[in-house]
Amino acid sequence: MIEKYCDAKWEEELLQAAWTGESSVEIVEHLAGCEKCRAFLKAEQRLSDVARDAAFSVKPGVKRGLREGIFSRTTRRPSFTHRWQVWGKALVAATGMVAVLFVIRMNTNVQTPKPTVPVGIDMELLQNMDVIENMELLEMLDALEELSDG
Repeated sequence: MIEKYCDAKWEEELLQAAWTGESSVEIVEHLAGCEKCRAFLKAEQRLSDVARDAAFSVKPGVKRGLREGIFSRTTRRPSFTHRWQVWGKALVAATGMVAVLFVIRMNTNVQTPKPTVPVGIDMELLQNMDVIENMELLEMLDALEELSDG
């Protein structure tokens, strides 16, 4: 059984020293006076050596395609429904914006409808009726002026 270190504050530094081979001056000084931490470090170094020896080498040709092979086997391509959820919303929003802009542009040049004349009415008679209405209005204005003066 691996003996534990003397204090939890040394755990990370001891593990790093065992697996990387790098140690700080502080660790070296501590190891000189602490038997438990020295035993823990030696045990971790043996485990590190066994792990390094167990690793096998991969040929360069295999290395190149390994990442892509693993990625293609373990990663799913987005389904049609997933893509529709993402791009469909954007498409609907863009279509809505285009429709709103189209409606706004159409309504900016609103023209008032011209009065239509029923078929069979003589235009000259219609113009005379306008003159007659205007004459009546002028007579009413004259009458009001006379009342205000008098």
